[in-house]
Amino acid sequence: MIQQVSFTPLEQEIIILCAAWDLIHSMVNYDIFCTENIGPNIEVMFNSESHRKLFYIFLADFLSEPNQQPFGLPPLSTAEKGSERTFLFFLRRICEDGKLNSDTSCLRKPVDQFFDWLEGECVARKVWFPSIEVETNIRVKRITFLKICGNSAKHNFARLSRNVKSIQSVLHDNEIDIDFHKSYLVMPEFHDWFYNNICTYHGSAIAEYLNNIRKGIFEYVKLKYDRMIDVVSDHYNYNSPPECQSDLTQSIYWDLMNRVSQPLFFHEFATPQILKQRY
Repeated sequence: MIQQVSFTPLEQEIIILCAAWDLIHSMVNYDIFCTENIGPNIEVMFNSESHRKLFYIFLADFLSEPNQQPFGLPPLSTAEKGSERTFLFFLRRICEDGKLNSDTSCLRKPVDQFFDWLEGECVARKVWFPSIEVETNIRVKRITFLKICGNSAKHNFARLSRNVKSIQSVLHDNEIDIDFHKSYLVMPEFHDWFYNNICTYHGSAIAEYLNNIRKGIFEYVKLKYDRMIDVVSDHYNYNSPPECQSDLTQSIYWDLMNRVSQPLFFHEFATPQILKQRY
């Protein structure tokens, strides 16, 4: 049994910041992406098919429900919006009531932008499902097909019952009703069409959203770091806040401080608008 431990609001905040930063680092780095040039109107490309697959597996984790225990995180939203049941929910809570800093504007904008984009719908035209002999247009929220594709890339069919239910729901919303057995037949067809077409198209844009969130976390934490700098010696004070009461959260706190003592290794970039106008 996992021991129930109490964490202060500040401790919970730094846990979320560090966890989100780590996940984004797993997705947006120079191992996953090939970036010979960084700057405005640059499309970042996956280094290989294996790297693309790994990216969407990690993205599905980022868009999944974080465990509330053992860190005593507040309950997730019960709203219908899928993005409110992801790490973005906790990042938005930080934007509403920051504990490290009162100014959260640097984090709020990129988090809200990605949240709104995920909640938007795309229309995939003339999607062909050979197992049920249907060709149709599919309207679906971006977060829905991204989670389906990420989970399909990670697991085999025996562990994808949740995906089956999601696909049934998507098809039902598009006036196509299929039973449990046919849903398993449709699942790889759904994955292949959305993964190879829409996910490939959106790869650079999603990386940009995530990179901007990481930059927002960096700037938010650095506001705290800058207040700790000793101007004379150019060193910062190692006294952790009194709200960080455990060895774990003290270590995470100083890890965050050490990260922002150096510039971000992955520079800003902007995906061309032509890669944001479809789907």
